[in-house]
Amino acid sequence: MRLLYLFLMLFHFLHSNGQTAVWQEKAGVALNNLSLYSDSTFAKPTNIFCKEGDLFEILGKTTRLYEDDAQKQLFYWYRVKTQSGVTGWIFGDAIAVSAPAQQLSPALKTLQKKQFSKERILTWIAAVDGGEMSGQTAAFSPPYREEYLVVTLENEKSFPILIGSESKAGFIELGRADISDITGDGLAEWIIQRNSYSPGQRVESRNLEIFGLWEGNFQKLFSEELTLTTAENQPSPAKFKMVELSNKSVRVGYMDYLSCKNYRQHFSADAGKLAENCLEYVTYTYLWNPAEGKFKLLYEPSRSAPEAGLRNDGVFLHERPELKSKRVELLSKNIPLSVIKEVKTGRLEFYWLYVYAPSGVYGYLPASKIGFVHCEHADLLNKFYSGEQSDEREGTYLRIKTKAISPDQ
Repeated sequence: MRLLYLFLMLFHFLHSNGQTAVWQEKAGVALNNLSLYSDSTFAKPTNIFCKEGDLFEILGKTTRLYEDDAQKQLFYWYRVKTQSGVTGWIFGDAIAVSAPAQQLSPALKTLQKKQFSKERILTWIAAVDGGEMSGQTAAFSPPYREEYLVVTLENEKSFPILIGSESKAGFIELGRADISDITGDGLAEWIIQRNSYSPGQRVESRNLEIFGLWEGNFQKLFSEELTLTTAENQPSPAKFKMVELSNKSVRVGYMDYLSCKNYRQHFSADAGKLAENCLEYVTYTYLWNPAEGKFKLLYEPSRSAPEAGLRNDGVFLHERPELKSKRVELLSKNIPLSVIKEVKTGRLEFYWLYVYAPSGVYGYLPASKIGFVHCEHADLLNKFYSGEQSDEREGTYLRIKTKAISPDQ
């Protein structure tokens, strides 16, 4: 009897009006609160209001693009039918519509029209397609596109998650998408990493978000900016934060390249006039709070001096970041060092590291002579300072230790 009940519930879920439109690739989802129009102009608004996340059946669209109110972008008008059977028109910047399979990348196809019966969720891909005004004419306009992962619940309310875009301002791509139970409630959470690129930007911006069900609602449970910069707002040698997701917790670690004025360790920073950044290794942990439906910071970020050792035996510690400067002490390979700051010298950006040795002396070492230890970014930093090409694969910065959850087969 229980199996029959579950089958009937799943049958109802998959064959309701909204889901039928999704399967037929004729669905649309409201990206914000909006009202319908009587025709494909802004001249005749109706008193029919729809909320963000409402589903529509797409009945048709205009044959050409129209200018928006700001006259900077161009979109289609869509004729739609609401879940209550009312028809009207919506301008294309307020609605994302089912993306045809041939327009999807291999990564997006793995998210297209997937069922999760335990959560009673259907996921699908929707897009906003348009153009951007180029000069005084709408002809030959550069493309404008947004892509969304849409999560549709049993009550047909939907949650659009931006996963890609293309415009004159840059583009966003889906870095990775994982499905796993991070909160420990036996239900799936969606882990989304977006990579953003802007014109002239040397390193992409990365953002990590976790979405899932909480008290019957689908919502964002966690968000963290991952891209690291130095005190001068330049790309950090550490590139991105390291994030580890495990049962009911999120742990973050990264190397902070900060101004020596803000250095918080007990070591002397020997502040000078050269291009320099002090280094601190930062870690903090979030724990899942089921009462509030979000991950909350367990403690204030912990900061410590990075630990390192010598790559080779018998290296001299220098008084200044110069090979001809006074030699302070001869160091052996097995001596642990505390790294305090990085100094760049010369046009070729030769790197030195200012360190503290157990004997109580401070001094400078060529960065290529040092190997960082006991931190997630050690291999990356060692390759950077030795001039090697670093590995920038996505998995380098995100580790998921919980079991993956697959959609229904």
